[in-house]
Amino acid sequence: MIVLNENGLFCPKAGLYIDPWNPVDRAVITHAHSDHARWGMKSYLSHNQSREILRYRLGEAINLETLARYLTEKHLSAFALETLYTGERIDTGDE
Repeated sequence: MIVLNENGLFCPKAGLYIDPWNPVDRAVITHAHSDHARWGMKSYLSHNQSREILRYRLGEAINLETLARYLTEKHLSAFALETLYTGERIDTGDE
């Protein structure tokens, strides 16, 4: 489901990168720390609470979409992205 390549963690089903290292078309930013949020992405998707700091760090003109609250789902192709509270664990069914 997620592969590692020269740009970072890529989710082919959704056509997006998670906290990419290099400029890509679609970036999901998990939080606004500088090692996760980098300049140069064609579009950004993050939680609403990261909006201010992302715009401050990356510029007002970035193409940024935010999810309004935790536990919000965003459907991307055949993939659903859900925001979780800090520290939440994603249950993959593996023990």
